[in-house]
Amino acid sequence: MVFSSLIFTFLFLPLTVCLYFIAKDKYRNYILLDLENLVPSAEEIHRLKPECEILCFSKAQDKISVALALALQTSRRCEFVLTNATGKNALDFHIAFYLGVLSCTHPECKAYVISRDTGYDSLIEWINKHMGIAACRFSSFDSLPKDVCQPKQAQLCPSQGAEDQDSSLEENVQEAIQSLVGYKQNRPRKRQALLNALRSCFHQKLSSTALLAVLHELVAVKKCIAIDGNGNVSYMLPIAADQSKTPGALEENIRKVIADLSGRKNSRPRKRKTLMSTLKACFQPKLSDDAMAEILHNLIAVKKCVIIDKQDNVTYRHPITVGK
Repeated sequence: MVFSSLIFTFLFLPLTVCLYFIAKDKYRNYILLDLENLVPSAEEIHRLKPECEILCFSKAQDKISVALALALQTSRRCEFVLTNATGKNALDFHIAFYLGVLSCTHPECKAYVISRDTGYDSLIEWINKHMGIAACRFSSFDSLPKDVCQPKQAQLCPSQGAEDQDSSLEENVQEAIQSLVGYKQNRPRKRQALLNALRSCFHQKLSSTALLAVLHELVAVKKCIAIDGNGNVSYMLPIAADQSKTPGALEENIRKVIADLSGRKNSRPRKRKTLMSTLKACFQPKLSDDAMAEILHNLIAVKKCVIIDKQDNVTYRHPITVGK
């Protein structure tokens, strides 16, 4: 009996989940709802756009209101994932597993984890970086983007947070980009410093959840910021009076670097710091730190000819070619 249970857990369950996602239409948005941590209202479920696929994660013994059950039942794209497990983080592992399946079967989709549990953030950051899927955690339905959840109907008596609600996510993202462009070569180099800079940009008016939503858009959607596993930040933003950042000049600089690395063969740098020094030596006059960071980002994320792990060890995909 124990052996049969193990076979089901480690073989048939993952296979069933994968086939479930492959058989589904490739919806653009997936809502992974942590009912153990956050129980929405029926009105919030009805506000979700029709193209959203809702995955509700709950323990089998948990109870929900009749109104919420009816709202979920009337949604044509809602599935329940129930578990009898009683461990502290049992449901969290289920959500993490489904995120992994989505990143493999539907890498073009967007995944939104609805939970107040900040423990998902490091996993989501890693998935965004390494798996290509656009994922983010939100602690409420009100903070979801407008292309996922319709905003609340206007109230006759606006609350203190009305100014925060009126400014759309896209407007906030554009304001953040303009602010970062103005930093020129003094931009934050760590994730926490970047969040502090964004908080100052909005004069302390945005909540932490709204700030994380802006950061998610900059990283996963706009792709103008990259954050590695150590929290280091690099930028793909225009810099005034820096001609090395124009598209043509950037591509030419990347080709120059690839040509240099191709010629080195067995003497290529094996550490991130050494690689950056090697890249800088390719250019006279020297490029700015932002320009060098963008070149490195392109080598890793776009050209995919360089790999840097969490220990800053560098490996190369063979062969390294200049390309077209």
